[in-house]
Amino acid sequence: VLAAVTSMVLPGGPVRTASERGGAWLIFQAYASPTPARAGEAVRRDLARGVEGVALVLDRAARLGLRPDDPRASDLVGKHGIGLSSLDDVAAVLAPIDLAATPIVLDVGANGAPAAALVAAHAAARGVPPEKIELLAAIDPYGALAADGKLPRTETALFREARWLKAAFPRGRARGASGGPVYEAGACYASKGGAIAATLAAY
Repeated sequence: VLAAVTSMVLPGGPVRTASERGGAWLIFQAYASPTPARAGEAVRRDLARGVEGVALVLDRAARLGLRPDDPRASDLVGKHGIGLSSLDDVAAVLAPIDLAATPIVLDVGANGAPAAALVAAHAAARGVPPEKIELLAAIDPYGALAADGKLPRTETALFREARWLKAAFPRGRARGASGGPVYEAGACYASKGGAIAATLAAY
């Protein structure tokens, strides 16, 4: 299942090319279980079955930049994704993963930097430097605005975070464009592609 790239385009080409890994594509699986423990068990099982990359779909609270103890997040924690808000949460999901060999996608709309910082801290605790990790945190303010109706911070702040993320994880990518909101609203594939192209041009 190429779940990680079905609704996302990452500037600079496909997630993998044949020359980089000896094959045209990697097999990703998306995980959106509401609890980190359940997501971690699913990751462990699927890696044993041949999955080569993991896409972590974070919950609505994370997309909107809300902590779980924020009153505004009471109905959003664990909704449509994993609740990742602490090092323990990240460890529960990433413990089965060889961080230096398994690409990780963070599907979190525009709010990729906080989750990426948790991944970096978890990696440091395991003795893995971030430059060895292939983290694809496609920060996409316009796609997030279309999907969520608002942004966690200003566009300027989000693009600044994207630059930090790219510097912190040089093997990864920090920008992306999603056609998911347009397609889920009823658009055809051609319109979805047009939305992605227009978003990339705007960036």
